[in-house]
Amino acid sequence: MRHLGYLIAVIVFTFQQEQFKQYSFSIYIMSASFMFLALALFVLGRNSYTTFPPIGSFLVDYCKIIWYALRCLVCRQMARGVQPETWLDRSKRIFGGPFFDMQVEDVKVLLKTLPIFLVTVVFWGISYQVKCSI
Repeated sequence: MRHLGYLIAVIVFTFQQEQFKQYSFSIYIMSASFMFLALALFVLGRNSYTTFPPIGSFLVDYCKIIWYALRCLVCRQMARGVQPETWLDRSKRIFGGPFFDMQVEDVKVLLKTLPIFLVTVVFWGISYQVKCSI
């Protein structure tokens, strides 16, 4: 449903921008009114959503996994004489850690994608400074 609304918005606003360039302010008013309409529909339909109470924080769990793996790395604890593939694998239950394998794999994926986001922030910061100094 959300994608259908997005498709309609793209078609309507592309048509409006091509046909009514002299009325650009009214296009912004119309887009703002559609956003408020979407917000109203969202609020009115909130009773039909399935909600679950929060059970914990992913951020806290991820920090615990990283902390446990770093602590085991420093202490050089080995469980059952099996060599883990990465330093985060020491947090897995099969290597003597208290965390499920899927949780540790999620942290590994997060740490692999984190540099992309950090570089993006630096890139846009530098790009903004270059545009402002000209």
